[in-house]
Amino acid sequence: MAGAAGLAVMTGCSGGDDELEQQVAAVTQERDALQAQADATAERYDTVVANQQAFEAILADEASYDDPDAMVEDIAALATDTAVLDDLYIGPQHLAEGLTYDLFTATHSQITPMQSWVDPDGSTSGALWVWHGENMFGDPFAIVTVAVTTYDDEGLITEIYRTYPYDQPYFHEALRGTGTPTDITGQPWE
Repeated sequence: MAGAAGLAVMTGCSGGDDELEQQVAAVTQERDALQAQADATAERYDTVVANQQAFEAILADEASYDDPDAMVEDIAALATDTAVLDDLYIGPQHLAEGLTYDLFTATHSQITPMQSWVDPDGSTSGALWVWHGENMFGDPFAIVTVAVTTYDDEGLITEIYRTYPYDQPYFHEALRGTGTPTDITGQPWE
């Protein structure tokens, strides 16, 4: 009788061991999938940080504005082929065309990055820029700009959305009128 009870217990444990092994395998598989996802997110974050720093370095380098085509090509290398520059008042444009128009056609200007951040998952970044120079009539302007950038899974720019703490008439006067009456510190232009 003791032998039969022992056999029954061993058989029960064997069935329980199979179920336990399946649960351990499922938990291990879930853990490995979560780790792979965390690794991919960390890799995308690192790529986005590097791409954002490269983008800001191009914008901050005054010499890069000497060759508009090379500058825009360098920025385009950090973006998808279909990346969009969307602006609160100007509207959406292809990234390369929008930057060319904004910096070299409609104005002779540059963008100075002031501060930036990247979301922990690498999907989005934000930046505070100063867009400044001379508008199409040669009048000086300086506009504070907030840019929100989205990225694909490989860390490439898919869209830059720009907005401003100004109403539309002020913005249009800055770019298509007499510029801005002062620089961003409130000092009159000399």
